[in-house]
Amino acid sequence: MAKARGEAILVFDDERVKILFTLRVLAAAELAIGKTVTELLRAAMGGSLGVNDTVQLLRVGMEAAREDGGEEGTPITMREAWEIAERAGFSAAATAVLEAISVVIAFPGPKAKAPKTSKKAVAKDGG
Repeated sequence: MAKARGEAILVFDDERVKILFTLRVLAAAELAIGKTVTELLRAAMGGSLGVNDTVQLLRVGMEAAREDGGEEGTPITMREAWEIAERAGFSAAATAVLEAISVVIAFPGPKAKAPKTSKKAVAKDGG
């Protein structure tokens, strides 16, 4: 069964950093940042998504990818996310994060099936 899942790989130097977003991960991001995903996307579309918000999203996405990959160890810290953002470049980090999020937001769900209808006799009022 298909699920809303957006993945991106941030590639720089000789490193590949996986980022993952799902609806649950987006909910965690909202809690971490204190803004709704809608607010964040509006800011991104208006060219005013802040650096701190972007790096917070990066951290949440990296942590989700770490957990999804079954990697043990400590959770991704903001310090690690800042290091990645600085090395990869803000534009590359923001693009990867927003592309992964957009896949989740645009997920259409299962294809809708036409409702089953049965033919019923319709009584005409002869009144």
